[in-house]
Amino acid sequence: MQERVGVIQFEIDDQTGEELAAALNQIRSADGVIDVTQSPAFGKKGRMMASVQVLTRPDAIEAIGTLCFRQTTTLSLRSRTEARTILPRQAFTTSNGKRGEASRSPRRADAKAEMTICDPFDTVTRPGLSCAVARRQRRWRKAMTTTETFLARLDAVFEALVRLPSRSPVG
Repeated sequence: MQERVGVIQFEIDDQTGEELAAALNQIRSADGVIDVTQSPAFGKKGRMMASVQVLTRPDAIEAIGTLCFRQTTTLSLRSRTEARTILPRQAFTTSNGKRGEASRSPRRADAKAEMTICDPFDTVTRPGLSCAVARRQRRWRKAMTTTETFLARLDAVFEALVRLPSRSPVG
């Protein structure tokens, strides 16, 4: 099956890995984004950088390009529309009720199906969200909740310490 996709590419050499990861998660969760990948690359003078590729719906190239400029430190983007060929996918439900999709390689008749299994709750945030992105978002939300709980407890400890009566040294 053939379809048209938008491709946006750029390199980053001056943004920390943590900042870039957060930025790419924002881009990945935007409407119209199909996939986001990053690869290590070497720039001028042998400097390490990240090469980023964003696949989008063709009608979303401009909006996603603007988002890439807003979320990253890149100074330029390369964008184009190109054809891609994909294997048809079939929806299925496993015996334990998990939903997913599968496609089979045409190279071998005995090849196992390549499966992506989704928890039904993973796609609540946005219909059509890929399983991997939904799982990452769920882990991120859980980590943020854990961090917020820890910080709230730490604040309570500091407040308790401040309220302790001061003791003068015994001499």
